[in-house]
Amino acid sequence: MNDLSPDRAGLLDRMERNLAEHACHLHRGMAGATVTDTGDLLVADSGLDDDTFNIVAAARFTAADAEARITATAEALAGTGRPFSWWVGPA
Repeated sequence: MNDLSPDRAGLLDRMERNLAEHACHLHRGMAGATVTDTGDLLVADSGLDDDTFNIVAAARFTAADAEARITATAEALAGTGRPFSWWVGPA
């Protein structure tokens, strides 16, 4: 369990989201790249065959939907035929 103070937990959340946003910054203006932000997950797909530039981050699933969301996301990404890295942070 996360026993961090609300201030520190909020800071970790903001740090994690900042890193995710930096990871997809160039994607937003790059032809063939996409950024999907569902509010509880960010997927940056460069269109390149390289997991350095294809990133899943900022997952905020509930306990009730985590398994289904992870499975659906992994299946969707597998359908692209490209590798992705999934960043998991402390927040």
